[in-house]
Amino acid sequence: MKYKLLCLFTITLTSGLISSNSFENSFDFGGIESAHDVIFHQGEYYFVGKTDTDLLIGCVDSMGELDRYSVYFYGDSVNGMAIEEGVNDGLVVLANIHAAIGDSILIMHIDEDLTTVYGTITFGADSDYVSMRGYDLLLNNIPIFSNGYLIAGELEDISGYTTPMLLNINDTTFTEEWRRQYFVDVSGGLRGVCANQQSGMLGMIGFEIAASGYNDVMMIIGFQEGIFCTKRLFGDPLLDEFGLGIAETPDGFLLSSSEPRSVGIGSDLWLINWRLSDSSIIWDSLYTIADSMHHEAREIVNQSDSGFVLGGLTSYFGLIQGVFCLKINQLGQQQWVNYYDQSIQRGAFSINKADQGFILAGSSFDTIWSSGTEDVYLLKVDSLGNLHQECYSVYGDPATDERSTSMAISEQSGYILGGNKQVNRDDQDFYLVKTDPWGGLIWDDYYGAGGTDEILHSVSYSEILGQYILLGQTIEQDTVKSVLCYVLPDGTLNQFSTGDPHTTLNCFLEFEENKAKGFILIGSTQSTTKDTIINIEVKRYDNMGNPVWQYIYTIPGDQIPNNATDLQFINDALGGFILIGSTQSTTKDDLHNLFLMNIHPDGQLGWQCSYFPGEGYGLIQEEMNVYSTGYALGNDSVKDVFVMCLSGDSVPAWTSIPDLVGDQVGYDLMLIEDTLVVSGYSRGSIHSPHNYDNVMIMKFDKLSGDYLGMAELFEDGNQRGYDCFYTYDNCYAINGFTDYNGTDPADALFMKTYPPYSPVVSVEEELPVNINDYVQIAELYSPQPAVFNDRTLIGFTIKSNCLVDVAIYDITGREVRVLANSVGFSPGYYEYVWDSRDNSGVTVSPGTYFIRLTVNQQNLMEKAVLIK
Repeated sequence: MKYKLLCLFTITLTSGLISSNSFENSFDFGGIESAHDVIFHQGEYYFVGKTDTDLLIGCVDSMGELDRYSVYFYGDSVNGMAIEEGVNDGLVVLANIHAAIGDSILIMHIDEDLTTVYGTITFGADSDYVSMRGYDLLLNNIPIFSNGYLIAGELEDISGYTTPMLLNINDTTFTEEWRRQYFVDVSGGLRGVCANQQSGMLGMIGFEIAASGYNDVMMIIGFQEGIFCTKRLFGDPLLDEFGLGIAETPDGFLLSSSEPRSVGIGSDLWLINWRLSDSSIIWDSLYTIADSMHHEAREIVNQSDSGFVLGGLTSYFGLIQGVFCLKINQLGQQQWVNYYDQSIQRGAFSINKADQGFILAGSSFDTIWSSGTEDVYLLKVDSLGNLHQECYSVYGDPATDERSTSMAISEQSGYILGGNKQVNRDDQDFYLVKTDPWGGLIWDDYYGAGGTDEILHSVSYSEILGQYILLGQTIEQDTVKSVLCYVLPDGTLNQFSTGDPHTTLNCFLEFEENKAKGFILIGSTQSTTKDTIINIEVKRYDNMGNPVWQYIYTIPGDQIPNNATDLQFINDALGGFILIGSTQSTTKDDLHNLFLMNIHPDGQLGWQCSYFPGEGYGLIQEEMNVYSTGYALGNDSVKDVFVMCLSGDSVPAWTSIPDLVGDQVGYDLMLIEDTLVVSGYSRGSIHSPHNYDNVMIMKFDKLSGDYLGMAELFEDGNQRGYDCFYTYDNCYAINGFTDYNGTDPADALFMKTYPPYSPVVSVEEELPVNINDYVQIAELYSPQPAVFNDRTLIGFTIKSNCLVDVAIYDITGREVRVLANSVGFSPGYYEYVWDSRDNSGVTVSPGTYFIRLTVNQQNLMEKAVLIK
């Protein structure tokens, strides 16, 4: 029987996405398609199946995007069943040709580009049979079985009865070497074959129809060249069991089947561990992934730990429902199982090892019931069966500048990115991008008053209001005003309001919402009497948007607020919150210090503290610990990420500042179990191929602060990451911007990445840390007593030789008393007593005062209250 090969078309596609190691994708070729096998070969994934009645061979890249495919027409229906690497080059495909006069097996040898067919050959049944079909293709490297490929399948006679068959073909000429038939009582066939390398025996799995009419699991053991050794049947004679997958074990073979449930509907996955030496079952186990479903696992993958991974499908009354991936140890004990999103109807027919994980192939459907279109389905998971759907998306007009500096979860489990868009040369507006969970654009829009610059600082979604809330500022000539903007979920502007430049916030820099308490707005305000004085302003609103209180806070000494960038509610008995930012020296424009402030629920100041040179950007809390990040400025003017842990007061439990090559800045942080993850950017690291900014992820141990490593994304041009979320599929979702080559206008950026497997990741060695450059070398204790009517004791500890300043300030920031002015101290504990007098010896008025200890440009503060 000969067939003329006609290639209908070969298509090559391109993708601009970054590389990935986890994906889920479906491919529609215009008909009814499915994939029956897939392999990982030379960094890509090759699948084989069918589209309508034609043979389909395709290739996807490491991101899961379709790169190229070919469709072959034979005049009859043809279905691709298996694909293997060629011994010398190319790929070898097994397919079944279905014709009116009978079925036959097709073997095709094709190149990796899917454009050149080196050769094809068909194998048909002899005179005793009308059809021959193959279901499994094994590249046989065990010499005693003769080198080449083994094909497990069946022969069918004119009456419709089938006979199990094993075919061996040459790995170079693809001609038949030998053929074996294994006779059964009524009817049967093979679905899989593997070799046990220790015993030198072949194992074959399939089914046999007994005289009762029910199917039993059938295993056939063969000697060299497939010569029959023995046959074993497994199962209940009054139930249907069908052998599907087989893998070798140290003692024999592991078989997979389905076992109908005695109670209820559906069937369980049934695994049988069979020993060759005494023809006995070592163990057998049932596994239920989904109730009321039928389970199938057609392939088994051996693991280096002597365990096994199975991938398969669930179905309901013959309709495919879902995909699962199961890991067991050598004793059959379940170690993990993943049953993937059931909102999509799909099933897997094949599983193979792939780049640090597994690749599954099968079919997906548009609808749950049979009227839907069937498409090719591929699923790539990691070594624990987890799916990490990565993406790299940019948004905006190539001719204008768009940047995203804030991100929130949208009401549809996607993301809302906030930032700024250049409308014309002299005008910037708020810019919003709404995406689906995978970065797909739903809509983008910009908002502004026209003729003014609107600078966005944060975007949040309010479940109470059902709207997006944009917070920032508008600048017109020299006037700066606060902006509060409400946008509906479809992108329609609902409200755009500005505040008074002197009595309200200049910048709404962060938004925090609590259904019981309302929300907080923080920012800065300029003094109405002194242009050089800038204070921190905080407003609290109830959940209906009504004002509760408003306070303005002054920083004591020669520091003024530079910015207030984040706020974190404290889950303690007081229910207050922590504010982070930085202060700027009134005498040195380039000197900024990390600054944190504790505010009670009623707006009263708890404590405020300036730490070391640098700036703070992000906060997060877990139980009584508050973690912060930003950058610390070393003596060499290099920026290094810091992570600091506060536990109940202003004194850090620990501070970690890894001293790495180049600049690193942290903008946001999150907790994943015992790990703190910081997102931001890195420039000039030892692994960076250029001198641009790179999106960075850095990890720390949350208990000790130990630095665990850094990952960078290397793309052309500058790229910065700002906010970061940990997604349901264990990825990091990061927003930011990219300018492609360092000079082009920037576009807003959204990326999901899974650093442990991503090839764009590098881990940088930590250099020795000069701890005196950053970490607190002094500790200031709460005054005793903190509320006093005459005098109070001020205690502090110095940890290294240094010069120390101790001063008292009133609530307006005016210095009232100097207790120590550049006094040299050696390590130890010291005390001063303040007798409530100022520098002139006059007793000060009752009120709140701040004690500031300055050591090597690091400022520590505590509060004392004088009463009479």
